[in-house]
Parts: sequence; structure tokens; C-alpha cells
Amino acid sequence: MIERLITIGRLGDLIERANEFVEPSHAMYCLYVPESQQSSLHENMECGLMLFLTEDDDDFVPDEAKERNWVNVSDIRMMQDVLDVAHMVHEHPTQDYLVKALAYYMHNDAFMQ
Repeated sequence: MIERLITIGRLGDLIERANEFVEPSHAMYCLYVPESQQSSLHENMECGLMLFLTEDDDDFVPDEAKERNWVNVSDIRMMQDVLDVAHMVHEHPTQDYLVKALAYYMHNDAFMQ
């Protein structure tokens, strides 16, 4: 199902553009990264944004993610919330800062200040 893969690229570029993505009413976008790197996110790592349909099972993994050995680490709404807070804290946050802010949120369930 290649239609599940919305975009692929560097995590720094994708997180910087996260606010450009508007979810369809029947789905949400999820961020996938290599399983071996999920605990050490960095701006230059490869990642993908994939579509997760509302009728999918909670444990559904798109074929594209299986083929690349990727895991879901965030949905787009959480990324957008992290971006909003990062922009309140810093007027012009770097990609590195945005990725660190996302990683901090993922590990602590809190925003980085």
C-alpha cells in the first residue's frame, strides 16, 4: 500500500514542515523512524510520514514501515503541539532544537522549556 507513505526525508526537514500537514477527517498522519534509532532522534535521520486510517487496528503497521524496519514514534498533532511550544520559547528554533524538543516530549510527556 504505497499510498500510506505521504513523504520521506530528513527528520529535521519534516518536523520543520509539520504545520503544513492537515489531516483528513478519516485518518491521521504518523511519524515513523528506524526502529534502531527511535530512542536517539537526530535531525539528519531518515523518517517518513504515513497515513493511519481510523478503521485500522491499533497495532496496524503499514507495509512500507515493515519493509524499512520503521516504528511509529508520534502523530502529527503531537508534533505540531511541540512546534507551537518551541516557537513560543524560541523565536527562531533550529531543526536540531525542534528534534530535541520532540524527543524530550516523547520521553517525558512534557514540553521542553
